[in-house]
Amino acid sequence: MPPEKKRKQLETRKQIWIIAYEQTSTTITPAMLQQHKILPLECHTAVWRGLKYTLIHCERANRISKAFIASVTEKLSKNHGIVLEGHASGHNLLSSTDSSKNEELITHPGFVGILELFKQKSTDLELWAGEGKTAHEDVAAMKKSVIYKQLRIERGPQQRIAELTSDLADKDQKIADISADKDQKITELSSQLAAKERGISELSSQLAAKDQKISELSSKQRNAPSENSQQNESQSKYDALRDEIVDDIKSYAAFRDFRSRLASEKKAQ
Repeated sequence: MPPEKKRKQLETRKQIWIIAYEQTSTTITPAMLQQHKILPLECHTAVWRGLKYTLIHCERANRISKAFIASVTEKLSKNHGIVLEGHASGHNLLSSTDSSKNEELITHPGFVGILELFKQKSTDLELWAGEGKTAHEDVAAMKKSVIYKQLRIERGPQQRIAELTSDLADKDQKIADISADKDQKITELSSQLAAKERGISELSSQLAAKDQKISELSSKQRNAPSENSQQNESQSKYDALRDEIVDDIKSYAAFRDFRSRLASEKKAQ
């Protein structure tokens, strides 16, 4: 296909369509559209001034041509009894955002009705915002929604400035909370580190005392009488003291490792 022809075909595909049909007809649902390979990002239906209006908004990659949506609505009419007849105030029953055909979204009576009913939180408006979300607040928070965008425009610059100011204040508070939490953690870690350092200092003193005892015991062994009972008693004391020293050394090593980890965490902060 020549590039120009392909580009022209792409240009006729639209993201937003509004279908007008008789109020007594079955409501067009996202499930119906999905059965015919129309994948809406949002789909809203309003009962407004004697007609039903279904707004279909698709992602850019899933845009729809008029020929395709016309064929789908024909199938919906045949399968579900949807009557595509009526008068939509000068607009076609199948309308897109093509301004050259007087089909601007914001002037379309269907969109005007959807927006008004949305503001009123009316039960005459059925909402669907993808993944089965049908709550008013879901659509109100959906930044890709055409309703969200239009309401934001209507609120005006001053309102948007107020919203941005509020958002910034919230972010500043979150930053302050995170900073305070980090400071608290650093203080706690520093306190724990100081306590461990005191414990290690005390352990070092105990080890020095044990070393002195070992030295004294070794000296006594060398100078002790040669009787077997005295030698065995000295040997037993020596072995017991040696085991105690080994346990202390292990404890010291564990404290030293813990201190090293705390120092690393403090440095990372």
